[in-house]
Amino acid sequence: MGDFMHRSGRRTVAILLVAAVAVVAVVVAVLRPSEQERFRSWLRDQPDIVSVDEPARAVALGVAGVAGRVFEPTDRAVVAVPLDVAVVDRLARAIVAYAATHPSLSGPAVELRQGRDVVLVGARPGTNATTLRVLGAMRDLPGVVAVQIAVRSGSAPFTATVETGSDLPAAVTTLAGAVPHPDESWVNGPPSVAVRDPEGHEVRILDGGTVSASDRRAFALAVRLAPARAVTLTVSGTPSTDRRSVIRLPGPGLVAEDVDALHRSGFGLSRFGEVVEGPVGPVTMDEQAWATSAAAQLRRDSGAVAVTVDPGTSDTRRPVTADLRVTPDVSFPRVLAALPEAVEQVELHTSPAPPDYDRDDALAPDPEVDCPDVGHGLNLAYTGPPGRLGKAANYLAALRAGASGATCVHWAEADEHGRRPTTQTLLVRLPLREASWRPLLDVVRARRADLGSAHPTVLLLLPVPGTSVTGLVDLAEGQAPSVSALDTDSQGQTRAVQDALQPLVRYWARG
Repeated sequence: MGDFMHRSGRRTVAILLVAAVAVVAVVVAVLRPSEQERFRSWLRDQPDIVSVDEPARAVALGVAGVAGRVFEPTDRAVVAVPLDVAVVDRLARAIVAYAATHPSLSGPAVELRQGRDVVLVGARPGTNATTLRVLGAMRDLPGVVAVQIAVRSGSAPFTATVETGSDLPAAVTTLAGAVPHPDESWVNGPPSVAVRDPEGHEVRILDGGTVSASDRRAFALAVRLAPARAVTLTVSGTPSTDRRSVIRLPGPGLVAEDVDALHRSGFGLSRFGEVVEGPVGPVTMDEQAWATSAAAQLRRDSGAVAVTVDPGTSDTRRPVTADLRVTPDVSFPRVLAALPEAVEQVELHTSPAPPDYDRDDALAPDPEVDCPDVGHGLNLAYTGPPGRLGKAANYLAALRAGASGATCVHWAEADEHGRRPTTQTLLVRLPLREASWRPLLDVVRARRADLGSAHPTVLLLLPVPGTSVTGLVDLAEGQAPSVSALDTDSQGQTRAVQDALQPLVRYWARG
C-alpha cells in the first residue's frame, strides 16, 4: 500500500512538472514579440518617426458579394518632417534593407503620414521607385497643397490636391507622365492618378488614358456652370482600347440643364467614347440633333453655300466630318474660326460634292474622283483635319492667284481613317497647254522653296483634248518628275502622251 502511494505521488509530481513546463512555454510564447512587432519597434526608433500604430483590420464585400479582405497597410507611421522625396526615399530604403535581413517578416506596407500628406512605402524596390517618381512630380505641381499615395476606396492611388483655380487637366497629365508603367499593377491595382481641388472637382486618368482638348473644354464648362458642385472627369483607355471619357455632375441643382449645355457644346459623342452622367447615371446624347444644329451654325458663321456635319461612329472609326460647299473666293480663316471643336475631318469643295473615295472603281489617282472638272470655273477642294487647313489655305490662295488656268486644285492630307490618299498630296487639274502649266509650275517652285521638306507631293492631271486620256506628272520631292498616262488604249498612245509632257518636264528641270 505504501509503495503504491509512493508511486502515485511520483507520477502526480511528473505530471505537474510537465504541465508547469507547458504553461511556462505558453507564457514565453505569448510574451515574446512577433516578427511584426519587432519590425514595428525598429520602425519607431528610426529618425523623424513620431509614432507607429497598427491599423484596424477591415473586411469589405468583394466581387459579386463575396466577402474579401480589403487592402490595409501593416503599419501607419507619423513623421515629424515634410514627406519630400529625400525623406521618403531614406525611410523606404531602410524598410527594404530590414525586410531583406528578416525573411520571416511578411512584406511590410507602411503608410507615412505628415499633416495631410500620406505616402505608402514597402519592401519592394520597384514599387517604391514608382512611388518616389510620382511623389516628385506631385511636389513640383503648381499650387500643390497635399499628396496622397495610398490605397483608398473610391480614390486613385496617386492623388494630389491643388489650390482652387488650378489647371486640373494639365496637372493630372503631368502626373500620368510620371508613372513609368501605366499598364502594370501598383501594390494591388492599376496605378491611376488624380488631381483634385478643395471644392471636390477632380480629374482622374487610368488605364493609360489621356485628357483630350474636348475633355478639357467640357470639364471647364461643367465647372463654370456650377462651381460649387463637385464635378469629376475620368478618362480611361486609348482609342485602340475602347477609350472612355466620363464627366459626372452630382446633384443637387439644375443638372439636366447643365447636361444639355455639355451636349450642345459637342461633348458626349460616342465617336470619342464621351459620356455625361447625372445623379442617376449616364444621359444619352442626341448626336444627330447636335450635328444638325452644328451644321446650321457653321453655315451661318463660315459663309458656306451648304454644310452637313457627320457625328461619326466609334465602331467603324468614321471621323466627325464637316462637309462644306463653298465658292472659289472662300475665306479660309473664316471657315477655320467657325468649325466646331469636335470636327476631325474637313471636306471643303466648290463642286456639288466632295471626292467620293468610297467608289469601288476609284483607283488612285482617278481624275474624276480626286480632282473632277465641274465644267465652269475652279473646283477648289481641301480634304483633311482642321489643324492643317491653315497651311493648305495659303498654298491654295497662291495657286488661285497665280495659276488661273487650273480647273481643279485639291489639297488632300494623308487620311488616317482608312481612305486615300496615304501621303499629303496636292492634285491640280489643268489643260495640256504651256500657258496653263507654266505659271502653275512657277507657283509650285516658289512654295517648295518656302516649305522645304514640308511641301506636299504634287500630282498634275493634264487631260489630252479630244480623248479620255489624262497625262500624269508626279513632282516628287528631291526626284526627277515621273511621267505616265491614265486610260490609254495602247503603248503608242502612252508614248505620245509622255512626249507631249516633255516640254513641261524640261521647264521644271531648269529650276
